[in-house]
Amino acid sequence: MGTGQYENAELPQLPAVEASVEAVADTLTTPGLGGFDKDRCTVLLNASDLTSVGSALADATRSVHDVLLFYYSGYSLLDEDGDLYLTLSGTEYASLYFTAVSFARLAKELASAGAEHTVIILDCSYAGRALRTGAFGNNMYVLCATGPTQLALAPPGERLTAFSGDFLYALRGGLAPRELDEALPLEWIYAQVARQAETKGRPMPQRLSTGGTGQLALTRVVPPEPTDT
Repeated sequence: MGTGQYENAELPQLPAVEASVEAVADTLTTPGLGGFDKDRCTVLLNASDLTSVGSALADATRSVHDVLLFYYSGYSLLDEDGDLYLTLSGTEYASLYFTAVSFARLAKELASAGAEHTVIILDCSYAGRALRTGAFGNNMYVLCATGPTQLALAPPGERLTAFSGDFLYALRGGLAPRELDEALPLEWIYAQVARQAETKGRPMPQRLSTGGTGQLALTRVVPPEPTDT
């Protein structure tokens, strides 16, 4: 899920979001690389209201049993209590409760879906506040692009957001040497993203892991793509 187009003039457009969402979905569902079936992947871009999000969420979680993964890229805002909201195309500052997605409510819905493992990836500002909600059950992994007070980055001229670019690089094996076809667990992915953030002087990612979900692999190492010479 991602929102890069906004009706509110106070929220600038984020062209890197659409490319980031599509690249993450494509990587996770590429045969031989990702562990997800393309037919079971729902991509929701620039949703305008809560009803469309709720409907897509219900469809995606109706029959899930093994792994449920939710990824979001876009702006996030805080209400007067400091609670995290994920923005939609029609989000208004003055009415977050009715025009944006409450992360606390979303986390409860995901936790109650009945999946064996639940993974949440947040590419947005203040993402670390998600770790304070207390809405996480057993066997959950939450990966946040930033801490609770930091802004996420979408560098001008780059096709992807800063975090998603580093996340996708890690999903394909990163810099650390791994054996061909070796599975890449979430804790390893997190370490790779954190290393990239530190090297580039960008916000450090945060994560929370319950149960053994940190050892869950989303992708595996594949041969590098050929380059023109």
